[in-house]
Amino acid sequence: MSYTLNDIASILGICKTVNGSDAITTLLTDSRSLSNPGDTLFFAITTDTGDGHRYIRQLYDRGVRHFVVDHIPADVADIIDADFLVVSDPVEALQKIATVHREQFDIPVIGITGSAGKTYVKEWLFLLLRDTFDIVRSPRSYNSQIGVPLSIWEMNRGTNLAIIEAGISQTGEMAVLERIIQPTIGVFTNLGDEHDGGFASQEEKAGEKAKLLKECQSIVYNADDPVIVRAIQDSGYLGNSFTWSTENPQATVCVNNIEHQNGVTIIGYRYADREYSYRLPFAGSIEINNSIQCLAVMLLLGIAPDVIAERISRLTPVDTRLDVIEGVNNCLIISDSYTADFHSLSPALDFMARHDNHSLAKTIILSDLMHEATGQAEVYAAVARMLKCRGVERVIGIGEEISAYSGLFDGDACFFKSTAEFISNLGPDDFSSQLILIKGAPEFDFPLILEMLEGRRHETVLHVNLDNLVHNYNFYRARLKPSTGIVCMVKASGYGAGSYELAKTLQAQGAAYLAVAVLDEGVDLRNAGITMPIMVLNPKVDNYKALFNNRLEPEIYSFGMLQRIISEARRYGITNYPVHIKLDTGMHRLGFIESEMPELLEMLTSQNAVSPRSIFSHLCAADDPMQDEYTRMQLEI
Repeated sequence: MSYTLNDIASILGICKTVNGSDAITTLLTDSRSLSNPGDTLFFAITTDTGDGHRYIRQLYDRGVRHFVVDHIPADVADIIDADFLVVSDPVEALQKIATVHREQFDIPVIGITGSAGKTYVKEWLFLLLRDTFDIVRSPRSYNSQIGVPLSIWEMNRGTNLAIIEAGISQTGEMAVLERIIQPTIGVFTNLGDEHDGGFASQEEKAGEKAKLLKECQSIVYNADDPVIVRAIQDSGYLGNSFTWSTENPQATVCVNNIEHQNGVTIIGYRYADREYSYRLPFAGSIEINNSIQCLAVMLLLGIAPDVIAERISRLTPVDTRLDVIEGVNNCLIISDSYTADFHSLSPALDFMARHDNHSLAKTIILSDLMHEATGQAEVYAAVARMLKCRGVERVIGIGEEISAYSGLFDGDACFFKSTAEFISNLGPDDFSSQLILIKGAPEFDFPLILEMLEGRRHETVLHVNLDNLVHNYNFYRARLKPSTGIVCMVKASGYGAGSYELAKTLQAQGAAYLAVAVLDEGVDLRNAGITMPIMVLNPKVDNYKALFNNRLEPEIYSFGMLQRIISEARRYGITNYPVHIKLDTGMHRLGFIESEMPELLEMLTSQNAVSPRSIFSHLCAADDPMQDEYTRMQLEI
């Protein structure tokens, strides 16, 4: 579909524009993801952890001329050749545009909900159906109030099937997503304990998720889960229930045999009064259930059972992680084995940007892309533009298709017909001080490239799963008020897990603060490109200039320490420098005690060199239920 800025303005009820005839092809919510400045519409979204309006000037300087804002910041008030579409809520504006875009398509749209398994089922459905349909799907886990409209926007004239995830964390969210997605087929994967904090019960959570299905022509779900069944019944759904079961012979698809054979599972089922089976190259219960969900969707779409069996036998694992690995010759490698298609490239480049410390040259090793709804020339031209805009300096393409379009890529670019040809022509010595993104389809055997470029292996290796870190962070985030910040400890090199890698991930997730043990750790993070607030827990340092220059905020737990930093701040002409006051409420190791409060208050209020940013204390027995009374006493103090 093609939209001008005037078209977008009309959707938002705005009459006057400066650049009304400009084409809009990209909706942008993260300034780091800029790829096509002239065709981009940026939404300045304000959250608890950031304000997109702060990046307008930066984006303008990079060529963006179209913005959706809730106010015009003072630092861009002088701009007269750009459009600022002023709305009450940029997120709602994004959702409204996506809703109108969705209404232009009369095609099957699969909406997937559930507590877990959404991404797995979505990716498997894509692999299983891509030979039959030209598919647009949610990239990675773009299933939120912002991610869903961005996913819908990817639908174009060649699309004849969309697969969209819908993720929620509290009541009231699904109705918004349902209006945007307007699914014709609904899939309810399963229920788990993910996001339980936003709901009073599993039943309430299931009921909220079932709102996605209310207008679907058909829905697919497990008839053996009583909570899901009840939620669908209570929703008043009147369409076609395409159920599956391992227990109920009355289900649409009745799985009547599951047999394990050397890591492979043979699954027998009955459908339309006939017996069928398929071979699944996995043995885990999660993979078995996900495969049955996919089986039911494919049968619903009219795919023949023998075709389904052949395609399921070729399934590969879904890995949404991007592994960061130390490479040869001071290289850092990002390995993305997720999928190799155009829509997954931008999120991978976003991840690459978060690991860019500006000392390494950016390189990408990219295979042929999976089949796309648009033509090959158009796709690879878009890839070339994206890589150039993202500052990728070296492009290495592997495959017949990408090699055929080598002329589209500027600068330091080389191409090989196969991975074997690449390895025979280039070796580890051809890579030095580079940040390398390796992204290839499974058939290209890119693990061989990873093995060649990976640094010296050791018998004992610590693997840190950053997806799990994000999951754990969000687990606690969901249990706090939106206004409550989280301080994340990354001292001692992240307790051995890598402070920089953890810090980059936590910064991207919106953590309020990082905390390190000593000054040098904070300086190292600043040098590596970490910009978020950093607290220093042991600020006994001689180099206060480094403390101030790197904006490191000290913990203060004694009068001597407080007097020293006040004196040093005055010496450097600094006022209101943020500090954090530690109180001793029962740990009896460090901190001001209750009787010292009058003197502490007098000392703080009689100067303007430093200013308390927070007060805190150490709960010494909070992990011991037997000591809850003591912990409550500390909290009262």
